[in-house]
Amino acid sequence: VAFLDPAKKDAKATLKKLKSIGITTKILTGDNPYAANNICNLVGLENTEKKYPFQLSGGMRQRAALLRTYMFSQEVALLDEPFSALDAITKRQMHHWYLDIMKKIQLSTLFISHDIDEALVLSNRIYIMSGKPGTIVAEIIVDKKEMDMDEFLMSADFMELKRKIVEYLR
Repeated sequence: VAFLDPAKKDAKATLKKLKSIGITTKILTGDNPYAANNICNLVGLENTEKKYPFQLSGGMRQRAALLRTYMFSQEVALLDEPFSALDAITKRQMHHWYLDIMKKIQLSTLFISHDIDEALVLSNRIYIMSGKPGTIVAEIIVDKKEMDMDEFLMSADFMELKRKIVEYLR
């Protein structure tokens, strides 16, 4: 499990450090199918390896944080509201990017979100929790029927699932 601050400004958090020993070792030992020189390209950060986080856009910092999470995760990554600080346009772009990258890296992710639309778009299974004490009150299977994100957002299935979640949250 990795908790990372995408806005961290110290040198250890730079994109250049993505190629540090820990990451390079993981890549070169076969745990990751991508070569070290392609790792930034994989997440849309080509030509940014020598930049510090404060020199990057919010979306780029978030992609770098997600990449670090992936690189240090074994079987499951925990993402606690990773897109909550982004504006609506960047958030939508990040949702597209996230879905695309997850097809490539196939890492199981426990994704925490308070955004119903985001949970529906990015998940194939949603657990709804109660307040204190936190317990699971419902499990919802999200079957997108091979629809892309934009098509799913406009579908009757999406609206029905959203209605069901809102009912559980009342």
